[in-house]
Amino acid sequence: MSVIDFVLENFPKTIRDPKFNGKNLPNQYMTPCAEGIFQNFYYWDTYFINVGLIALNDLNMVRNNLNIMKHFVDLYGFVPNADHLLKGSQPPLFTRGVYDLYLASKDIEDIKKYAYSCYKELQFWENKRQTKIHLNQYKCSWNDKDCLEAFEYFKSRVDGLNEIEEKIDPIELTRDFYAIAESGWDINSRFMSNGNRFAIHEFACLDLNCILYDAENKLSELFNIINEKQLSDELNKKAEERKSLINKYNQHKNQINMRAFEKNFAAARYEQYFISANSARAHAPRLSGKGEIDSIKYYLNNPYIDKSPERSGDFLRHSKTIYEKHNLLVALLADLY
Repeated sequence: MSVIDFVLENFPKTIRDPKFNGKNLPNQYMTPCAEGIFQNFYYWDTYFINVGLIALNDLNMVRNNLNIMKHFVDLYGFVPNADHLLKGSQPPLFTRGVYDLYLASKDIEDIKKYAYSCYKELQFWENKRQTKIHLNQYKCSWNDKDCLEAFEYFKSRVDGLNEIEEKIDPIELTRDFYAIAESGWDINSRFMSNGNRFAIHEFACLDLNCILYDAENKLSELFNIINEKQLSDELNKKAEERKSLINKYNQHKNQINMRAFEKNFAAARYEQYFISANSARAHAPRLSGKGEIDSIKYYLNNPYIDKSPERSGDFLRHSKTIYEKHNLLVALLADLY
């Protein structure tokens, strides 16, 4: 069986009814898995599902999935991590999903239906995920009580957490855990600061700000198509401001090895990582030159170069090297193939 045949056979098995699992969503939607634990609507998983659906020319199902995103934005101001995880988001790919749909459909009604909700989501990231250097970050807004309850759950799942409990602030650590979950990358050492402690609240994340830059440009273009000149100009200006800040605070060093310097604004320094998140610059073409894209292609074809050692004492024992060739964000968002 070919890959396409497998996808065509199994895609229908992931379609769920609006009231599945006790939910009350506006229409059918698709889940990441046909069976197993991922039986809910998940935000950025759905973006990649839609990439496949567009390739199969199933635009009605693409619209169904985007309708769920629109529903959540209109209800909460953002798209949540999943339909049962409502207190945080994931990388904001709603605008890119709408842009992809319009490129496939050429239907201006698609823009009119979704563009204002896309704008509302970008306002959430701008207002609720702001840092003091005016770039944006992943964040958790849980109250102290919820964080303490969640910390008890983490203790049952994270090796070594019991041993260091007296040395850490459980509320701050829990907020960092859930902010890392908002990044879509799960818990990993990319977001660690001095002393082997998780500190995503100190970072203006490169991938997030590149995704937001891309969204601002694309939504500006969509608003221009429907003659919303004021909104189009506002977003274009915002994108240029973000571009300037990204280039100021996030630098490329040794491009061939894909080393990124992410700004730790709290400590006024850069943290150096060998990360595929760096490729997010390449899916926002105005941020990148041909040399950067060639570097990413080299990295994809040589996924085991320049490994950094694991941090001794890191109780999660994660390597500093974050995800390799299998990372779909690199290949799909960078538009390399």
